[in-house]
Amino acid sequence: MRIGILTFHRALNYGAVLQCYALQKVIKDLGHEVEVIDYRPDYIEKDRDINGKYSLKHAKGGLAKMKVMVTLFLSYIYKRRAKRVFDNFISNYYVLSSNSFTDIDDMPQDYNVYILGSDQIWNPIICNGYSPVFWGQFKRNPMSVLATYAASLGLATVSDEEKKLLSTYLRSFDCISVREDSMKGILKDLTTHIPCSVLDPTLLAPIEIFEKIAIKPDVDKYVLLITLEKDTQAFNFASNIARQLGCKVVRLSALSNFVMYVQENSIKKIAVSPEEYCGLFKYATCTVCISFHAIAFSLIFKKDFYALESIKRDRVYNLLSYLGLENRMVTSKANILFTSVNYSNYEGLMEKKRKTSMAYLKKVVQ
Repeated sequence: MRIGILTFHRALNYGAVLQCYALQKVIKDLGHEVEVIDYRPDYIEKDRDINGKYSLKHAKGGLAKMKVMVTLFLSYIYKRRAKRVFDNFISNYYVLSSNSFTDIDDMPQDYNVYILGSDQIWNPIICNGYSPVFWGQFKRNPMSVLATYAASLGLATVSDEEKKLLSTYLRSFDCISVREDSMKGILKDLTTHIPCSVLDPTLLAPIEIFEKIAIKPDVDKYVLLITLEKDTQAFNFASNIARQLGCKVVRLSALSNFVMYVQENSIKKIAVSPEEYCGLFKYATCTVCISFHAIAFSLIFKKDFYALESIKRDRVYNLLSYLGLENRMVTSKANILFTSVNYSNYEGLMEKKRKTSMAYLKKVVQ
């Protein structure tokens, strides 16, 4: 079988590139020829623009343009490094399609199976609406299979008007799987298929593929803090845990948050490579995280961790509640006494979910 994966493979985002790497590896291990379709939508490429042409073009008013220019000047060195290390990762670990594509009419038509996902490929906020490409509306061989793997909408609800559109789009699919249980409820009345929830590819793949690439950080005994925003409360929470464990705090900053205040007994990391990202989890004493994939990698390496509550609580809570670890989700305002994660039931529960997820994937590529 010749299989093409369509996802956010070029995003300057650790979860995005590592889930793509993981899914490619899992499918390859099933004995198939697999490529990542090199689709480059504008809404992903704009974040890779280190010169800021896109940002300046869309900035409204002189003050807005000035703010963009200041931000570009201050972040240039970090964004340039991020683009380089992510491009190196893609070059070293992906098997890409021979050509790149930017338009729905140019999509390749020669795959036996198209797998759309994982990640929030259906999120209209990220995709500037419901992307016809990621909803499978491109021309393809009528004998080919169109399926999703752990696709995520990133929304709790959709309007009645949106449901009509999505119902039409969903008719194109032969198999549908999603990442969150809540999405099954949204989609069940929109399609004749029965959507199933499956593991994110990072949790489906063997841990060895991440251990193999993980680079050990230049710091010992640390609490890893990953938040999506500058959050003093989150830092205070992580500092409290670090004091109890006799650790420093290592803060992994997003590129949008490169100007971070300096705090005692902490180390800031910016624009690390995906390999360094894996290493930060592998060698951490404890992690404090807000994003789904940061929690996933805490689980992969069986770390003590705390998941900070956020407005995107649903994805993380679904995963943790399935594993019986919902008590690890806390508010950043909490002043807690550190306790270790009880992983006694983890392997059994994960293996059960892996079997379900692999059964779905095997059905798609058979």
